[in-house]
Amino acid sequence: MRFLKHNGIRCSFFMFLPFLILFILGPSRLYSQQSAYQTPVVEELGEPPWVLSDSLCQLLNVPVDQLGEVSKEDAQESNKVWTEGFKIYSGYKKSQDINLIIQSQPYFEKALRLDRTKNKHITAVKAVWNTLQQHYLKSENAKDHRITIRLGERLWRLDSENKRNYLIYLRLGQCYTKIEKSDYALLNFQKAEKYWPDHMVAARSKADTRAMKRLENLMYRILKSQIDIYESDSCPEDVIRVVERVPMYITDERIKRRLNGYKGLSNRWLFWEDREALDIELEIRKLMNNKEIDNVRDLYEKLIVKFPSITDKRRVEAERCYALFEYQDLNQKVRAIERLLPWVMGRDSLGQIENIEILYNNFSQMSLVYGNELKEKDRFAAFCYYKQGLVVPSDFQEKITINILTLCVRNTAELIRCGLELWERRDRLTEPEKRWLCEQLIYAHKQTGDPEATRRFLQEYCQL
Repeated sequence: MRFLKHNGIRCSFFMFLPFLILFILGPSRLYSQQSAYQTPVVEELGEPPWVLSDSLCQLLNVPVDQLGEVSKEDAQESNKVWTEGFKIYSGYKKSQDINLIIQSQPYFEKALRLDRTKNKHITAVKAVWNTLQQHYLKSENAKDHRITIRLGERLWRLDSENKRNYLIYLRLGQCYTKIEKSDYALLNFQKAEKYWPDHMVAARSKADTRAMKRLENLMYRILKSQIDIYESDSCPEDVIRVVERVPMYITDERIKRRLNGYKGLSNRWLFWEDREALDIELEIRKLMNNKEIDNVRDLYEKLIVKFPSITDKRRVEAERCYALFEYQDLNQKVRAIERLLPWVMGRDSLGQIENIEILYNNFSQMSLVYGNELKEKDRFAAFCYYKQGLVVPSDFQEKITINILTLCVRNTAELIRCGLELWERRDRLTEPEKRWLCEQLIYAHKQTGDPEATRRFLQEYCQL
């Protein structure tokens, strides 16, 4: 047993107002408002050293209209250089030799430096940088990761279209993660999240289900990447904040459940206020899932030792979980109940502990279930466990009292006393339980010769 639990209508201008807003703003604007949140801008972090030292990044930071006119000589030279680069690049299309892309790169970049007004120059370097970035992304070499970062930082600065391309920021975030620059990684993952809705709106307008599915999987990677950073930086509150944004982006229930798992872990982390305690709990779960329970007791003992104060909610939780383990998995029911007994006996001084009620519920339920097991062979022992379960307030008091009544059918006075007390709480009983209780009270009052009380409960019984 587990203890976890719209004949006509007069038209008006206002009827069409929502449609007018949609026409004016467009679906993308509405979607963006829905998913708006505070995203850091790069100035908050400042340009990283590798951007400040890259002359192409600095050139791309200057708007085209502020560069001045391109001289005739520069325009001619840029076309000549671009043509030389294109000859080399054309060979890549046939051979897929990445070295040809690397060889064409300086030609296209020089053409871009000489003349940024030509679309073919922008198209060429975009193609080269994208290809090289994807190539270096596969590498495990830190030097290659820095090359990929430099290419990504150039790409989003290249043109206005690239500035809204979430994939560029996703790749940048992944590379910054690899070189352990979590602040810049997080910034780029947040930019990817900011511009992802534009692409999803476009896919939905075309009813492109394949693209929508792919975009949802990519958003999962964006959110998961943020979660990983917050976890490594010990920020469980931020993990929860990211997970709570999932429904506005993702419809796939499997992805939602996967990410909600991180929310659950973060809530436990916040509860324990201690990473080591969370790790112990995770190790216990792992062992239990693998049916390896031999070392679980030692882990619970280790968890309890971490929280020596009996007024600490974490100590209460550790003891409660330990008792459940003994009761359910080791079948040591008496020992489990005895583990919780001191907490029950000290209820007057422990009432301020916020999670003590959960422990009380577990204690009462254990006493109830174990009493039921004993009822056939030892009625007195069962009665003692039932009475023990009533010592603390719990959700099981009515169930326990019914079981006590079944043991008191020959003790009319006790039956009437307990029965009347239970009748005052009958709104917490099921209909069959109410009828059974009525029958017992009718019988008991009849035995004591009380016709008025007998008639009262007979009327109650008929109404039921």
